[in-house]
Amino acid sequence: MNPAVSTPPPLLPEPPPRPEQALRRLFLTLFLRGRSARGLQRQTVPTSMGRKLAVTLVFYTLFGLLACSFLNQT
Repeated sequence: MNPAVSTPPPLLPEPPPRPEQALRRLFLTLFLRGRSARGLQRQTVPTSMGRKLAVTLVFYTLFGLLACSFLNQT
């Protein structure tokens, strides 16, 4: 090797993600990962993470609306 020939400096590594991004990604990974459960039919299991999240949010919304319907009860 010729010492007069310089090599380019190594590329800087990517900065680490912000803690909020890392925690959000870890939460979604753990919450939405596909686990097998007894009684689930393969045909009815949602295929994407977005779909799983949407189904979960629909159920939370319905439950919240049910709870709101009891606000004016004595």
